[in-house]
Amino acid sequence: MSDIRDRDSLKAWQITIIWDGLDEAREELERDAPDKGVLRGIAERMLAALNAVVAYCGKVGDAVVMSAAKVGGGAVGTAVLDHVANNGRLMQFAKDLLAYGLGG
Repeated sequence: MSDIRDRDSLKAWQITIIWDGLDEAREELERDAPDKGVLRGIAERMLAALNAVVAYCGKVGDAVVMSAAKVGGGAVGTAVLDHVANNGRLMQFAKDLLAYGLGG
């Protein structure tokens, strides 16, 4: 049981990193001169967290298992993030932010 709680805590932490990264990116991009180093750091954290969540979703890809996982802790965030990550928009945003942060 502890292993399941640890995985739920890890998922929740990764989701928090992603949502906080979106807020941080918005704030930085609203500045007159956004710091590309700051944006690069945000993008790297977001990509690492997204990859962890996508890997988790791949492990529970069976619809029945995924439905059961959504009932547990972090359910709403996992369900929403799974949808967004799988359709690629959030991942593409993080990649674009990283490219911009690298000067590209």
